[in-house]
Amino acid sequence: MGDNDGSGTPTAGDTFTAVGGIYPKGSVPEGAAPFDDCSGVVADRIGTFYTNGHFVRPLDPADPAGPGFPGAAADDLALVTWHFLIDGIGSVDTIGPVKAVADGGSYPQTVVGGTGRFEGSKGEATTTSLGGGGFQFQMKIPK
Repeated sequence: MGDNDGSGTPTAGDTFTAVGGIYPKGSVPEGAAPFDDCSGVVADRIGTFYTNGHFVRPLDPADPAGPGFPGAAADDLALVTWHFLIDGIGSVDTIGPVKAVADGGSYPQTVVGGTGRFEGSKGEATTTSLGGGGFQFQMKIPK
């Protein structure tokens, strides 16, 4: 994760790149696996996600750097591009803002394309926060 100002907490304009595992629905125990250590997951990985983006507001609301970029919605955190590669099935790419939502809350992402089983996918994916500060989520892709 980027921290361009050296404060230790990402703020508006900071960049990030991440890679992580994709696991079957229901296999991540609630609260058991922090986003940087999936040791609490008992299921085998079924794929890998890749993402990069830019924060549009600070992760810490008390950040003295300000509320974020003008024009960003109050619940916008970052603008991201995602690549979800499901082993042996295909891949799907999405883009859009990541929203600050409570566990169980959802927000849309735009599907920009896919391969394999996801070939021809387009429209709107639904991202639902499952926990881990938003780092555990479920995404439903339109068929």
